[in-house]
Amino acid sequence: MTLISARATSRPVIYPNNHVNKVGNEQARQDINKCIQLAKSSDTKLIGTDEIA
Repeated sequence: MTLISARATSRPVIYPNNHVNKVGNEQARQDINKCIQLAKSSDTKLIGTDEIA
Protein backbone atom coordinates (compact mmCIF):
# COMPACT_ATOMS: atom_id res chain seq x y z
CA MET A 1 0.00 0.00 0.00
CA THR A 2 1.37 3.39 -0.99
CA LEU A 3 0.37 6.36 1.06
CA ILE A 4 0.68 9.82 -0.42
CA SER A 5 0.46 12.79 1.86
CA ALA A 6 0.05 16.34 0.66
CA ARG A 7 -0.11 19.31 2.91
CA ALA A 8 -2.98 21.50 1.84
CA THR A 9 -2.47 25.19 2.34
CA SER A 10 -5.43 27.47 2.12
CA ARG A 11 -4.97 30.79 0.44
CA PRO A 12 -7.34 33.71 0.19
CA VAL A 13 -9.62 33.80 -2.81
CA ILE A 14 -9.22 37.03 -4.75
CA TYR A 15 -12.60 38.51 -5.62
CA PRO A 16 -12.88 41.57 -7.82
CA ASN A 17 -13.36 44.64 -5.70
CA ASN A 18 -12.23 48.27 -5.91
CA HIS A 19 -8.72 47.51 -4.63
CA VAL A 20 -8.14 44.50 -6.89
CA ASN A 21 -9.56 46.38 -9.87
CA LYS A 22 -7.14 49.21 -9.13
CA VAL A 23 -3.92 47.21 -8.52
CA GLY A 24 -4.65 44.05 -10.54
CA ASN A 25 -4.59 40.34 -9.65
CA GLU A 26 -0.80 39.99 -9.77
CA GLN A 27 -0.25 42.80 -7.25
CA ALA A 28 -3.01 41.39 -5.06
CA ARG A 29 -1.21 37.99 -5.08
CA GLN A 30 2.08 39.68 -4.20
CA ASP A 31 0.38 41.53 -1.33
CA ILE A 32 -1.05 38.24 -0.03
CA ASN A 33 2.36 36.54 -0.29
CA LYS A 34 3.98 39.39 1.63
CA CYS A 35 1.31 39.16 4.32
CA ILE A 36 1.79 35.39 4.65
CA GLN A 37 5.57 35.80 4.95
CA LEU A 38 5.15 38.50 7.61
CA ALA A 39 2.82 36.23 9.57
CA LYS A 40 5.24 33.29 9.33
CA SER A 41 8.16 35.42 10.49
CA SER A 42 6.31 36.93 13.45
CA ASP A 43 6.72 35.70 17.01
CA THR A 44 2.97 35.33 17.38
CA LYS A 45 1.55 31.85 17.85
CA LEU A 46 -2.03 31.17 16.82
CA ILE A 47 -3.85 29.05 19.41
CA GLY A 48 -7.12 28.76 17.56
CA THR A 49 -9.31 30.69 15.19
CA ASP A 50 -11.44 31.82 18.11
CA GLU A 51 -8.46 33.88 19.26
CA ILE A 52 -8.58 36.13 16.20
CA ALA A 53 -10.26 39.47 16.82
